[in-house]
Amino acid sequence: LDGREFWSTKVTVDGVERGLVPKTRIMLKFQNGGISASAGCNSMGSDGYSMDEAGLLEVEDMFMTEMGCDQPRHAQDQFVADFLRSRPKVTLENDSEILVLSTDSIRIDFVDRSIANPDRPLVGTRWVVSEFFSAIAVSIYSIGNDGWIKFDSDGKVSYFDGCREGQRAYIIASGDDHVINFGEAGPMSENTCESNNAAVYVAKFNKIFNTTSVRFKIVGPRLELSNNDNEGVSFTAGTSSNESETINLDGREFWSTKVTVDGVERGLVPKTRIMLKFQNGIVSASAGCNSMGSDGYS
Repeated sequence: LDGREFWSTKVTVDGVERGLVPKTRIMLKFQNGGISASAGCNSMGSDGYSMDEAGLLEVEDMFMTEMGCDQPRHAQDQFVADFLRSRPKVTLENDSEILVLSTDSIRIDFVDRSIANPDRPLVGTRWVVSEFFSAIAVSIYSIGNDGWIKFDSDGKVSYFDGCREGQRAYIIASGDDHVINFGEAGPMSENTCESNNAAVYVAKFNKIFNTTSVRFKIVGPRLELSNNDNEGVSFTAGTSSNESETINLDGREFWSTKVTVDGVERGLVPKTRIMLKFQNGIVSASAGCNSMGSDGYS
């Protein structure tokens, strides 16, 4: 399990599916012999975990932060903490993509984070600014138009720093696929900003071009670009506020994690999920028994 992260898809108590607090999920991460978890508010975990011959998970000296939560999320945090302390049995299913933790009365199904929320490709994704960071601080600014950056397959990177659009060449460094080398900037569009706040935003954005190379890291929909001074920009995959983007689903498959009807979570039939697949302009689906689909979608 080490080096992997899992997101919950279903919680069952005494054979009955139990809904989570809306807009929350249980997340588990195993890293360097430690385990960390969250369930909507606090973080919890341990510097050590082990499994015995029967596959029972033993979490050592578990800690939990003490953020102020509303009662439902606090209760959910406590439920997960108590469950992890109860030595649940660990089972891997579906070629190790599905993790199941279970006791006599509780079962929690998880899916690997790389399936539930896969890393977006660097090239072809429009990355929108979410925050700026240095070695000691994180800053968030709002100037009306979000900055963005997009790496194209022709070796050109286009960007909008919040006030002006530009373009320059880039290459991914040979022998290290997490380093990008930028070329000189080409002509920039006309400056559309006047405020001092915008000037700060632009300066922070352009720090990623202040050194000859930047390191990049992608986790799910998040991209970080950092220069040699450990200053950089965090981006989120998506559409900027000043430009639309076509959503491309073709070639992708999705598994349901939650169904909500009139604001209330609705459980599925036990041991089922809804699956959608988009392939060659065709959509297909299943929900536990029959297959359904269409020869076309738009």
